[in-house]
Amino acid sequence: MLKSYYFIHTKDDQGQYVVHTEDCAFLGDAASRKLIGLHMSGESAIDEAKQMTNETMKNTGGTIKDERFYSVK
Repeated sequence: MLKSYYFIHTKDDQGQYVVHTEDCAFLGDAASRKLIGLHMSGESAIDEAKQMTNETMKNTGGTIKDERFYSVK
């Protein structure tokens, strides 16, 4: 089943970005997250979030290499 996935703009205490489903109790407020889109799994959502984050960093002059993402269901 397709679900909407979001990632939180800031890293957690372990230096990771967190990916949440639309119905996650830990999703947080709208200002702290970005919609990734509809995905069948957390893995594909994480792949897209990595691409989105890298593009954002390129636009601001920064770089991200091998950032760690994980999914919270």
